[in-house]
Amino acid sequence: MSYRPPKSAPGDRSHLEQLVQTLSVERGIAADRLRRWVSTMVLLGAHERVGDDGHRFLLKGGVTIELRPRLRARATGDVDIIVVCDGEADVVEVLQDALEEPYLDFAFRVTNARAIRNTPAQRMDVKLTFKQRPWAAVQLEASLSEAGSAEPELIGAISLTELGCLAPMRSLALVALPDRDQAARRDRALRGPRERPGA
Repeated sequence: MSYRPPKSAPGDRSHLEQLVQTLSVERGIAADRLRRWVSTMVLLGAHERVGDDGHRFLLKGGVTIELRPRLRARATGDVDIIVVCDGEADVVEVLQDALEEPYLDFAFRVTNARAIRNTPAQRMDVKLTFKQRPWAAVQLEASLSEAGSAEPELIGAISLTELGCLAPMRSLALVALPDRDQAARRDRALRGPRERPGA
């Protein structure tokens, strides 16, 4: 029998887990991969809702690779974003503010924030709960935007409507850095900080 999406949001975590398992069999996608999609799209959706003039969040890294062609191969295990803010801001505080309110019955808690060596980025864990029950932990890497970055582009999110997660996820568009800009950032990070003349 073919999978029938629920007409309303999952009633609790067990219901959502059951839907993920059933849909994974129907679509031929590993359940842990589908579960990761849910966690990633919810986390990004929570950031997207506060993308106003004060700050925005730009997606980069392996998640954008996975979203563009909807690859079956796993492209990444974490989420990388750029935080666009006015003036000097604390990346962790900006993210905590963005995730303060629940989104689609998911709540968030940022933990274990630490600096990434030789880069301006911060790595942290975001723990997700669904209707007050533990759901998943996502590793998030974030850094402030740099001058001269290329204009971002919009890419479509993976829809979660088949799991009963309704609007606004259906119309979510993620703001992503172009591939060429991501490559430049990666090269700079690998080279590390430049030595000043005469140092």
